Amino acid sequence: MELALRAVSDVVLVGQAQDGASAKSLIESLSPNIVLLDIQMPGLSGLEVCAAASANPGQRAFVFITAHEQFAREAFDVAAIDYLLKPFSVARFQQALTRAVQYCDRANAEAGRAADPLTAPPMKDIWVSDRGGRRRVSVGAIDWIAAERDFSRIHVGSQNFLCSEPLGQLAGKLTAVGFLRIHRSAIVRLDAVERILRLSSGQIQLVTGAAVLAPVGRRYVPSVRSAIQCALTAREDDRYRSLRTRE
Repeated sequence: MELALRAVSDVVLVGQAQDGASAKSLIESLSPNIVLLDIQMPGLSGLEVCAAASANPGQRAFVFITAHEQFAREAFDVAAIDYLLKPFSVARFQQALTRAVQYCDRANAEAGRAADPLTAPPMKDIWVSDRGGRRRVSVGAIDWIAAERDFSRIHVGSQNFLCSEPLGQLAGKLTAVGFLRIHRSAIVRLDAVERILRLSSGQIQLVTGAAVLAPVGRRYVPSVRSAIQCALTAREDDRYRSLRTRE
């Protein structure tokens, strides 16, 4: 499973637990988006861990991986996204992972829509932590934003700042002002993108004007290419109209 996880660019393995109590503790401390659980574990069972964590789930998806088929109904009763029976193929595992990622994306989108875009004014500034205090960063100065547990990491040129608002909520507010999701844990300001870089590993990264690299998830590549091409075309159109005006 660890090898299969590392083969998926949109997923980062943040922790592993050997028993139910450790799993519960890691979920509380790391706040992962996706949790893979066995049913029978020392101490707390997977069902008990899921039930406890579901009391405050956020945008979290649970996938059970077990040799015991008789617990499937109970697993779905505690909001499991999928239930894998051992032995299973890599393809079946990746299918479950895809379902979990899609669930998290939908949950993030719903959180972003909490503020009605028809009534809420466009976001112009974001308050961030800076040297023990707070400072205001203009949205137009931001290159890209990455998820960092329940917070967000704001990248402005060579600097970065921590924002207390989750990425899902920021993404919902910033889409209207030119930001694009490029990874399940990252968004970028389109006007900040200068070029697309393909690494030797095959991964795609975006290069901003400040030469900062932003990762692109594999399944976001087509939409990112299309959006950037549209943005570049719009820039050329604006430049042409400006030249015509001066003439």
